[in-house]
Amino acid sequence: MPRYAQLTDIKERIAVIEEDLLYADSFIDNLLKAKNLPVPADPPFPDILKQLAIFTALYRACIRLAQAEDTTLIEKAKFYKQEIDNLSEMLSPSTLGIQLSTSITSARMERS
Repeated sequence: MPRYAQLTDIKERIAVIEEDLLYADSFIDNLLKAKNLPVPADPPFPDILKQLAIFTALYRACIRLAQAEDTTLIEKAKFYKQEIDNLSEMLSPSTLGIQLSTSITSARMERS
């Protein structure tokens, strides 16, 4: 079962399937690890991860359905890829709701 977004979250008229959402989950988990950010264990997840999952699933569905022939779907895929890139750049501890000041304070206290 997908973690970050569900089929009911998809509002576009593109035939997204569960495998697209599972791919999005894997993509997000790997992206978070690459950015040295924690992979959240349990919901609720930050909204940015839900949006990233939706755009990733839509991107994958467009590529899967276009089969290099449907230029409309290919253009939509390019749009979703740009949205994925934009949201990926925004991922940070603060957008995930992670408080860094507490760990900095405790690190200072440990050094004293």
